[in-house]
Amino acid sequence: MIRLAFFIVLFLYVLALVYLTYKWIKLEKAQKILSSGIGFSIIIIGRNEAMNIEPLLNSVSKLAYKNFEVIYVDDDSTDDSLTVLEKIRAKNHFQLQILALKNKTQAGKKEAINKAMVLAKNEIILSSDADCILPKYLLNYYLYYFENKNAELVAGPVSINAKNSFLSNFQFIEFCALQAVAAVSISTGKPNMCSAANLAYKKSTFVELDPYHDNMIIPSGDDEFLLHKFSEKFPDKIFYLKEDEALVHTQPCDTFLALYNQRKRWASKWAYYKDWKPKALAIFIFLVNFITIVSYFLGFYELIFLRFITELISLAVIISFFGDFKKFIYIPIIQVFYSFYVVFIGFSNVLGFKSYKWK
Repeated sequence: MIRLAFFIVLFLYVLALVYLTYKWIKLEKAQKILSSGIGFSIIIIGRNEAMNIEPLLNSVSKLAYKNFEVIYVDDDSTDDSLTVLEKIRAKNHFQLQILALKNKTQAGKKEAINKAMVLAKNEIILSSDADCILPKYLLNYYLYYFENKNAELVAGPVSINAKNSFLSNFQFIEFCALQAVAAVSISTGKPNMCSAANLAYKKSTFVELDPYHDNMIIPSGDDEFLLHKFSEKFPDKIFYLKEDEALVHTQPCDTFLALYNQRKRWASKWAYYKDWKPKALAIFIFLVNFITIVSYFLGFYELIFLRFITELISLAVIISFFGDFKKFIYIPIIQVFYSFYVVFIGFSNVLGFKSYKWK
């Protein structure tokens, strides 16, 4: 009876993976728009990112579409971030506004975004993070949705810059899977996640919806609470930009402790979602991984094999888009312990161990 129950759950998971992979392959491709009258306000929030600011803004200076401004919000940094920013502003040709926040609050990035929004001069907001690199034609592809599709919000792809370490390659593969879930959920009209590292939306709608007014005390979720508020009001105007020339690269966590804090921060917001679908997905994924662990000890190896072989095929398709198919060799190794990792993070939040640090 236990084996049958486990088989049903894992078979549903396999069907979901097949559906996910199929929809991922079929996602619409955007077109590159070379000229337009639309302007972008690029908002970047950073804390103690002195080492990453110059590479980020160097990539911004190389954007092919030049109708943009940059608003960098320094969130109470204790390093040389502000000094680096001032030096860059003196020698760059694009408009760079610097907003220095002191006395950081629990609201964190949400408060910083609200303050940056007041300074933004353009209707289209592009958010990114201080440890990112923006691709040359990123804005050109966003123009396709805001000009031709009358989009309210567009989520773009993000990839981890995996180094030679196992930890960074683990993050790369996991993030590829999360990006596929985000893309398919958005394309099917049931958005549940996105990344603020590559996210564009209309300022006027942000101001109208005030997406953080009822969740400001929750430190995490500046991107996903925003996504959910936009999708409630405009369910047919939310899109995912699947284009390798629009792929933003970000840095991995350097230590397991940093990764643990980041994942706990991400998981901490699930309980506050008003929409049941993201909660149901989180519970289902937790259940699948818990069942996999139990199956190890009960000897239900055929069930584990069914899951692993389907994941292997699905991930092979997905990571090929993110530009490094060689990372495929890490997947079988990650599969062995991934369920323990998910269940550990899940129990850490459920049992109340919710403290975490951000930079």
